[in-house]
Amino acid sequence: MKQNDVKLYAFDLDGTVYVGDELIPGAKEALERLRRHARVCYLTNNSSKTKDEYLHKLRRLGLEVSEEEMISSMDATTAYVRAHHPGKSAYIVGTDNVIAEARTNGIVFDGEQPDMVIVTLDTDLTYEKLCRLCFFVQRGALYLATHPDCKCPAPGGFVPDVGSFLALVEAATGRRPDVVCGKPCRPMAEELERRFGCSGAEIMMVGDRLTTDIQFGINHGYRTCAVMTGETTPEMLAASGIRPTFALGSIADLV
Repeated sequence: MKQNDVKLYAFDLDGTVYVGDELIPGAKEALERLRRHARVCYLTNNSSKTKDEYLHKLRRLGLEVSEEEMISSMDATTAYVRAHHPGKSAYIVGTDNVIAEARTNGIVFDGEQPDMVIVTLDTDLTYEKLCRLCFFVQRGALYLATHPDCKCPAPGGFVPDVGSFLALVEAATGRRPDVVCGKPCRPMAEELERRFGCSGAEIMMVGDRLTTDIQFGINHGYRTCAVMTGETTPEMLAASGIRPTFALGSIADLV
């Protein structure tokens, strides 16, 4: 499959470029070939790690990547907060590293009377954090989530993701997030388009999830390519109403 007029290939990570600590076979070679005629970036909803942690992982796996080319749902969330709620305080459900990065990027952390709450994929989640989150949501704090994915692919199967946390909070409080910032929502697209100066069919979104990666591309006029190395299977694709521009076995088949 060749798309010579695509200026930017945006790749999901989990289930698309790698699973766990293993690259998808042929991924490195395919990405190197694509870079000969287009730009490449990585777009992940997984908000459990900082940008530096993602850069370190990709480079350790042997991939070429610059800081600009790595965009997480937390990056999109931070950009949204700075643009629409500058100076507002936030209670962040996240790992210590993610919270520290948010503070570095200008978000004021407040664990007592925050203006907003931000839910990320906190791999150190505790019952105390959940209770505090629910209290703030019930009190009317602006409620943000980095992304809606309910599960994340792992070597042994799937593990709970932010969407599962949001379902728990809704069951306890009756509220859903006011704004979701990652794929398939607009804040992530705004950050992507701002960084690279591309839009619409100039962008090819490549990912394994129909409801986030592919729907993200459809929502914003991008071309899309679904791969079968993560969540989506050929049977799921056939039964779905979400139709990517292309469907391939893996990113190794892109070029």
